[in-house]
This record gives sequence, C-alpha cells and structure tokens, in this order.
Amino acid sequence: MRALQLSEFGSVANLRLIELPDPKADSPTAIVKIAAGAISPSDVKNVEGKMEHTTLPRVPGRDYAGTVIHGPVEWIGAEVWGTGGEIGYSVDGSHAELMAVPVASLRRKPKRLSFEQAAAIGVTYLAAWLGAVEYAQLASGETLLVIGAGGGVGGAAAQTGKWQGAHVIGVGRHRLPSDSPAARAVDEFFVLGDRPLESIVARATGGRGAPVVFDTVGHISVNAIYVHFLTKGFLKAAGAKDIDFVGFWTSYNF
Repeated sequence: MRALQLSEFGSVANLRLIELPDPKADSPTAIVKIAAGAISPSDVKNVEGKMEHTTLPRVPGRDYAGTVIHGPVEWIGAEVWGTGGEIGYSVDGSHAELMAVPVASLRRKPKRLSFEQAAAIGVTYLAAWLGAVEYAQLASGETLLVIGAGGGVGGAAAQTGKWQGAHVIGVGRHRLPSDSPAARAVDEFFVLGDRPLESIVARATGGRGAPVVFDTVGHISVNAIYVHFLTKGFLKAAGAKDIDFVGFWTSYNF
C-alpha cells in the first residue's frame, strides 16, 4: 500500500510517500480501506515532534472514513468512521491506503454523511462533545463561552452548544466568516482586542458569568476569568498553550 510516513520529526516536508506492506487482519483487528483522512493541527504537531509518545517510523493521521475489507464477516463492506486513541501516534494512522483498526472501535458511518464529511468530524467534534456534553453536561438555556470560536474545535464547540439549546458567546482575535458554521451557531461574537476578556464576558452576561467556558487557546493571562466568571464551575481546555495541561484535553472542576 502507499502511505505517508514520518521517519524523523521536523517539518512536514519530512513526510515521504512510500510503499509499505499491507496491514494484516486478525481476530481483534479489521482492515479499513481509507476513503478520506483529515489533517488536523494535532497531526501537524505530531510530525513536528510535539507529541511526546509518538514512536517512529510512523504513518500519521487520526481521523478517517472508509470501508472494511478484512475482518469479522458482519463488518465486511461496512462504511465506517473513527478517530483518536493511539492512531497516528504509536500505531499507524489514516494517511495511507489501508489502516488496521481494532474491531471493538468500529462504528458505522451515517449514511447522510459523505466519506469526506465523516473524516472531517473526527477530533474536533469529539473534543467538543466530550467537553460540552459529556463532562460539562451543558443544559438548554445555559450560557456557553467559547474562547477561540473561529478554530476547528472552537467552532465545533459552538455548534454543539447551539444544538444543546445553550446561549453561545464566541470570542476570537478575528471576525468569523459570515457563512461559516461557527458564525451561524454563536448568538454573540466579540473580537478580542484592546478590551480585557473579563470585561467582554461581564458585558455579555450582565455580570453573571458563564456556567461553562470552553477554551481552545489556554493562555495563562486569561486564567482569572475562569475563577471569576464560572458559575457552574466547569472549564474545558483543548489544545491549550502555555499551561501545563496533561494530554490532548484536560478538564478542571473548581
């Protein structure tokens, strides 16, 4: 099979398109023919050597959609999608023609989604769902503050919050494109410029604060907002910088 392989960390120019042996199926493992694989910021960071547990050589790529060609008979021919785990880190990922996938992790792709759409959901929407729904248990009528609403995870968090019936406040350094999904999801959006983030949140919420803050930036200078404006006591940080968070996402309960 053809695959993009990383043999040393550094620039994405280090990736090489090479021929590798086809992966083999066994009782716990199925083989998926990849139809689409997304490229997320974490994939780029992986290539650059910023994911400490990645072993080399490695085929990167966390998100995928495709068709099962080898494995349990009930899965043969099934259109599937998936993301996360050790894919692309300690096991070869989706930037290849074929990928070995644990049978236990196989999930059927919704028929209404194309392969490209299914592969694009992956990490971003999983992080948003885990943060807003699974961990924070965001409820209809609550306020969700999304810091970095213009990014992939931030936009997914805004859409997830709107789907949950929340009042969504977005913050970013640049205005959202008017035709973007995030722009359609936020009820209010503020460009972070000269005004402190605390004053933006205070104005937007009438001083009450937001029950849930979903932060995709994680700069240390905004820590005060979490303590001062969290009313439900939940913070979700994804892809954070300048804070010693553990793992791809970390949750704090105050």
